[in-house]
This record gives sequence, structure tokens and C-alpha cells, in this order.
Amino acid sequence: MVALNRVQKLLTSMMAVVISESTLLKFVLRCHQALDAWERQAKEHQLLSPVMHVDETSLRVDQLNYWIHVYSAGDITLKCLHRKRGKAAIE
Repeated sequence: MVALNRVQKLLTSMMAVVISESTLLKFVLRCHQALDAWERQAKEHQLLSPVMHVDETSLRVDQLNYWIHVYSAGDITLKCLHRKRGKAAIE
């Protein structure tokens, strides 16, 4: 999680080319879409696993408490942001 302007500065220093925020956002959206199928498969794999480790930790977002839920089974780890904690969020 890095601010777009920091990514712009880094890429400009590396490539000597300025890439617009819009282009960077389109790239992030493409990555998100490409990972969608992988994420669904990872969730299915974890639900079929005999053992799953689950943890949560708080994170402030716009002055509100959110929770990062971490699910790990085998060699796959998923992290999900949710407004609630505990059983409601895990389910």
C-alpha cells in the first residue's frame, strides 16, 4: 500500500518517464481483475484444508477501526479487510 505519487516518483527516477495517476490506477485495476480467479481458487483450497490458521489485527481507515483478517492454510495466505472482527467477519 503505497501512495500513487510515491509510485510515480519512483518510476520516474527509474525510467525517466512520467506515468500518470490514471495509468497507474488502470494498472492496479487490471492486476485486481487478474487476481480474482486466483483468489477464488485460493479460498476453495483453504476451505478444503484440514487445518487453517486464522488471525486478525486492527487497522485505522478514515478514523474508523477495521480489521485485517489473515487466513493461512498450507502455502496460501489470504488477507482480507473487514469492518467487523470475530465470527461475523470470519464467516
